Amino acid sequence: RARALYLGEGIGRVFKELLEAVERSKLVVYRPSTQVFRFREAFEDFLAVLSYSPLLILNEDKAEALRERGLRVPQDLFMHGVKSLVVTLGPWGAELYKAPDAQPKRLRAPQVEAVDPVGAGDVFSATLIYKLLAGAGLEEAVEFAVKVASLSTRELGPRKTQVPKLVKAL
Repeated sequence: RARALYLGEGIGRVFKELLEAVERSKLVVYRPSTQVFRFREAFEDFLAVLSYSPLLILNEDKAEALRERGLRVPQDLFMHGVKSLVVTLGPWGAELYKAPDAQPKRLRAPQVEAVDPVGAGDVFSATLIYKLLAGAGLEEAVEFAVKVASLSTRELGPRKTQVPKLVKAL
């Protein structure tokens, strides 16, 4: 039995059906694709998924796309059910929102000579889930995920073998 459910780029109505079938006690991490903000039906499905209290991960572009649709980030996301929000900021780290009106906690990324940022968001999400399931608190897990994602950009290409090495090194 899985202790967490990761919803990446996919179809919102399928996610809704899946969430209806699983226990509410599971950790739900949702990192939607940009496409869900472009189409009305997909956007409605996105909002419906938020009612399952996920930890929502957005990058700056996705947060801006929500603002362009008229949503207040993070306030409206919390109103729709988000439990916590992380907005990744690329080489600058991430912001963690734990409440709709609270100031975000800024978690800075280590400065590295980036070669290839492709996949850093996936590395961030996987590391975040790993740390949470290992018992870390949310802020500690986000801080760790920021470091690993940043370090993952130092090499070109896939990171399947790279990530375990980075996790052990930190």
